[in-house]
Amino acid sequence: MPRKPRLLEIVPGLPHHVLLRGNNRRNLVSGVGDRLLLLRLMLTARCRDTCLIWAAAVMTNHVHLVVVPRSAFELSRWVQSFAQAYAQRRNAAREASGKLFEQRYEALPIESERRLAATIAYIDLNPIRAGLRSSWSTLGTHAGGPEQPALRELWTPSPWWTSLGANDAARQSAYREFAIGRAESWAADVVRATRAVERPSYAVRPTRPDATRVAETVATYRQRRR
Repeated sequence: MPRKPRLLEIVPGLPHHVLLRGNNRRNLVSGVGDRLLLLRLMLTARCRDTCLIWAAAVMTNHVHLVVVPRSAFELSRWVQSFAQAYAQRRNAAREASGKLFEQRYEALPIESERRLAATIAYIDLNPIRAGLRSSWSTLGTHAGGPEQPALRELWTPSPWWTSLGANDAARQSAYREFAIGRAESWAADVVRATRAVERPSYAVRPTRPDATRVAETVATYRQRRR
């Protein structure tokens, strides 16, 4: 069955789980410099009033985002702008050619607060699950801990996160407890939250991540905030 045109899949004003993958599992980033370049290009291309970024994680061969677009056109224009510029620079630096990103990014509308919460936690904890530094996601911003300044600048707080407390410290404390809970029920909630955007080759395995590692990371944030 043919896929719907991209513009018909986007619901303006609703948060979307956006996923960009490397073409044929090609690595998108190879180090800190690549990650910073990608984030800088996202910032340069972004208009704060047209695409709000509620969560983000830069992985080795894919990028996760929660984006609230003002229109389908604005989301497509933003993604195309930063992805094209990044691909050109990465290919030029490596004297490479060919597609860096898959032709179509994925965008799944998030239609409930529970799914939004699960998706944000999934994105934030994804680098930890993969053994990467947590600062390459918005976990530090949400939970209170090490942050990547470019990610912080890209981020806009979601109404769900702001509802967790009266101020940032209270919200971060509540989110830390929530994140530990996500580790304990990772498979069920994350698979439900992402099944429509994950293709078989990228499917979330129905196994629980290293809950101890996640809990230790979040506990470290708690100690640093004291």
